[in-house]
Amino acid sequence: MKQVHVRNEILPLRLWLLAVFIVCCLVGTLSPADSVNIEKFVENAFVEIENEFTLDTSIELWNRILDNLYLMGRLWKVYNFYPQYEVSIKGSGFHIIDPTGIEGDVFELQKGNNNRIFLASGTLKKWFVPKNLRGRVLFLFNFPNSRNQVLVKLNIYGEEGSTIADKIMLKVISPVLRIYINRRIKRNINDFRTLLADIVNNPDKIRAQLSGRILDDFNLLVD
Repeated sequence: MKQVHVRNEILPLRLWLLAVFIVCCLVGTLSPADSVNIEKFVENAFVEIENEFTLDTSIELWNRILDNLYLMGRLWKVYNFYPQYEVSIKGSGFHIIDPTGIEGDVFELQKGNNNRIFLASGTLKKWFVPKNLRGRVLFLFNFPNSRNQVLVKLNIYGEEGSTIADKIMLKVISPVLRIYINRRIKRNINDFRTLLADIVNNPDKIRAQLSGRILDDFNLLVD
């Protein structure tokens, strides 16, 4: 099957997760114990997206954000961004529900000071998809050391599908998927940058909207 290659100049984190689910349309029951051959996954990917984006923050804070994705999901809801993602802890990972028709689990496979690898497994049900599609998506984050900004290189790889029917379906709807993904990414970029700016420059504004454990977790993030 011919590989679909999509490239965007900017793509901020968090929506990493969302973009990802949309891109690949997938899920199953995944546990961090599942063996994943990253090299083979990348080689056989149906969809590949390469992105570079800069964040006005330190690499230390960026790493803490990646360590606290559940908190970031809660802050997304506090800010009433669209769509209202439902994020819950599932084992050592997270379960995410996008009310527009995407649902799945996310686990961290590898962690370093300058890189992260996440695996998402989920389902996609949209108006342009005649059946529920299931599969997995791999996220590779690389971010070299820097001072005033963080340059993030993100590679997203989507599994091509487990059945012949799914493979054919993904090929047919790939043009519509690309349009949908690009629109979602642009909207999420703006929202994420708004949230990040407040985390960096006006954390008290966020604290005023939090309480209990979420407030404690936020203080650990910024202090």
